[in-house]
Amino acid sequence: MKFTKNDIAKITQSMDDCTFDENGFIIDDTEEEKLTKTKFKKLLGDVTGCIVQHDGWCCNSCFHSIDIEGLKEDIHEYWLAVLKYRGDYPDLPDRMDLIEEFYEKNRK
Repeated sequence: MKFTKNDIAKITQSMDDCTFDENGFIIDDTEEEKLTKTKFKKLLGDVTGCIVQHDGWCCNSCFHSIDIEGLKEDIHEYWLAVLKYRGDYPDLPDRMDLIEEFYEKNRK
């Protein structure tokens, strides 16, 4: 069977939400509440109204224009966490606490 670049891209994108064990096998994660990149990206699009970057992620300007009451840190810290989470800057510190807080405050 031959795969096109488009096929490989679709497979790779769908694997963003997979969890793997130590041997590289996909773990069946059927938890409804588990936060995934796909869920988070959709939420960002819904909250900001913007999906112009990186296959549906929101842009810097739209992210910084939102006002969410009760966040623990400045909105820019959450943007840095988003950049790390989506893979733009792997050297940034991992701030899943901010990603999860943002998700919980905004999901319906």
